[in-house]
Amino acid sequence: MKQLNIADELFNQLRQVKMLFANDMAVYSSGRPVGNDPADYVAVLRELYKAMGHIGLYLEGMEQNIENLYSRSGCLGDLEKVPAFFESFYGVIGEMLSAIVRYREYYCIIQRDDQIPGLASHMITNLGHMAMAISEGYIPVIDMVNADNSFAGLSRSLGKNAWELFFRQPFDKPLPSPLPAHRHIVKKGIPPVMPNYDMDFLTNPALVDRWRRLVKKHMPFSPSIQGKLDLAAQSGPFHTGSRVLGVLCRGTDYTLTRPYNHPVQPTINEALAKAEEAMGEHGCKYLYLATEDPKILSAFQERFRGALFVTQDIYYPDMGGGSLNDANKKFQIDLYRKNEEYLTALYLLSRCHCLIGGRTSGTVMALLFASRFDYFYVWNKGRYGVDDTFTVLF
Repeated sequence: MKQLNIADELFNQLRQVKMLFANDMAVYSSGRPVGNDPADYVAVLRELYKAMGHIGLYLEGMEQNIENLYSRSGCLGDLEKVPAFFESFYGVIGEMLSAIVRYREYYCIIQRDDQIPGLASHMITNLGHMAMAISEGYIPVIDMVNADNSFAGLSRSLGKNAWELFFRQPFDKPLPSPLPAHRHIVKKGIPPVMPNYDMDFLTNPALVDRWRRLVKKHMPFSPSIQGKLDLAAQSGPFHTGSRVLGVLCRGTDYTLTRPYNHPVQPTINEALAKAEEAMGEHGCKYLYLATEDPKILSAFQERFRGALFVTQDIYYPDMGGGSLNDANKKFQIDLYRKNEEYLTALYLLSRCHCLIGGRTSGTVMALLFASRFDYFYVWNKGRYGVDDTFTVLF
């Protein structure tokens, strides 16, 4: 059997083992008997890892990790030890699957042809495509060179895939040129599975943690951006260790155009009142504000004065309609600088002790960049044109 065929078979077997393990361990955790003992699964991993050696795939420390798992698998009568065992098992099988994905070099090219969405929206859809690609054994590569969106123009002007200005590729693999025949697929648009601003995601800690793990492992910041983020995290109240409330408040195109089926945003007065309440109840000395709207900025400056901290310089004047991308063209905004500034704001929101915000892609990404918040609040005011107060007739 050819080595690539062996790798394909190993990938399929490992994926099946992972799925069966997840199902059996859910039953096991509930105290019911299962047909397969945890040790049985570890024994299968041992054999599959030996088979990986037949195609030259060796992972440093993997044999010892598997033996450690085996020795722990017989001590799970204590349910307190079960979560740690599960985490270790998933870590081991994840390393084995990742090694095989790299070895096979099947590529999933991820593109999005849409001129309206901003960076956070692209992050969310790219995460969905990444998750699906990896689960099918493909190396995901974000392509902002050949897609028809505003970042393609940035790619052309700077001579670099715009995604790689902000993030490393999921497997540190650049866009192949030429694409390997019969060993790549192209995914466009909106994936069926992704983190989003629906309330069932935002209020589901287990689901948030799952996507946080994907962000940490497969969406690391580019080296240049990481350095700037580290510097920003040493500025203002973040340097002093004081408790900070983060507030993400959208305005401009969102509240003016009221995009159909998108979440209704809080009014400025609602945001001000909630921020003041949260600061008092959760002992926050400072407030970090992320917004693109100068009217929102002015209102927060007037209310919170010396307690307010911002890092953004680019704000949008009254646009009278249209999207932010329309305004970027109209006012000749530097797209790289603006998105660098925006990404910094999302990162700093993730470093706050507490976070409040409207249901937007930016709020989702701040939540995913964070490890945890002492307090998190998001407004649920329905959707524009569907069930907000201006359209509901009953």
